Amino acid sequence: MQAFIRYLQGKRESYILERKRFLGDDEYRPSRAQWDSIFEAEWTVIEERIRAGARVGTDGAPADDALKAAYGEDVIDRMAHDALNEEIKLVSSEFDIISLDGVGHPLPYVYYEDFISLSNQGIFRITEFLLDRQRRWEKKIVAELAVYGYVRIMTLAHGTETLIHFRERT
Repeated sequence: MQAFIRYLQGKRESYILERKRFLGDDEYRPSRAQWDSIFEAEWTVIEERIRAGARVGTDGAPADDALKAAYGEDVIDRMAHDALNEEIKLVSSEFDIISLDGVGHPLPYVYYEDFISLSNQGIFRITEFLLDRQRRWEKKIVAELAVYGYVRIMTLAHGTETLIHFRERT
């Protein structure tokens, strides 16, 4: 039980630090309380998903030793992996698909906030997509997505919006 709690605490800390790093000081510092509450809300969802894969017994409390004895040493990781794969399937199907001149094939239309949130949860697995950069500087967006392993292919106009076509770096 203690190992599981330490695992969750470590995951929470690294998740929140990563979110702050990707957001940047210029965005984070002026609205610290607001961003902290957003990060906590996101973490609550992630923690619930992790815990859902680790419940045994009638009281619903995680019991590392009982799980490991019954299902093997890596049971928590396997359960979390299975839950993550289900979440990835669900998330991938929720984006609108649009076709634009110059792209050649329809692509998912992703909002910046969705990309950041889902990537930090580890459930964004789309390899090619169109990103709505909203009011952010394109140079900053391209640099941020490069950290996640994506490269800009081109910038396109879609009505009044500017979209950036990204593909996973190979």
